[in-house]
Amino acid sequence: MKRTLLLVAASLSLVSCSSGGKKSDTKADTAPAAPAQVLSQDAIQQRYSLQELNAAANALKVIADDDKSKDLLGCEITSQKALSMTMPLKALFDEKIRSEVEGYESDPKGYSNTEGFESCAKNCSCGVYNDVVEAASERKMPSGSSVTHKRNAAKLRAKAERQTAEASLTCAKKQSWFCSSDLRKFLDKGASEMP
Repeated sequence: MKRTLLLVAASLSLVSCSSGGKKSDTKADTAPAAPAQVLSQDAIQQRYSLQELNAAANALKVIADDDKSKDLLGCEITSQKALSMTMPLKALFDEKIRSEVEGYESDPKGYSNTEGFESCAKNCSCGVYNDVVEAASERKMPSGSSVTHKRNAAKLRAKAERQTAEASLTCAKKQSWFCSSDLRKFLDKGASEMP
């Protein structure tokens, strides 16, 4: 994108120089650039994992709670903007969690051995994994999974309760990818469409 803009700017400079500094009367020279295409909710769901959605939510929560953190991600997002972006993010979360619950219910032990589940304290995602486990129904799990399920629930609940504001801030600072992401574009659009 930056390369394209540089080429367009260079082309315009050359046209301007070759026409003796005269302005062109064509609309092509004055037309604004088309806005970046915003992905659909389905495309966003497929592209971003539960951990990535959670990382964005954590960063937006930190910004919403403290307006001094508006440049935390490397781009300016005010606390009000962060708060409005959380509404469309919640819809993404709800759908993603339903999908994750199905995966957990089919194999609680296998799911709990995944890297994200095990390292949730490092990336501030124990709370969202706890939401997955809490939403799961033992009736839908394979027989003999009850003990594993209860152990997972207790372990995640304890880890989620230990997450401090400092840990949330540390995790939020790592989300520099968010500013230029399709997720941000999607959330910006969703926030601007809210009443």
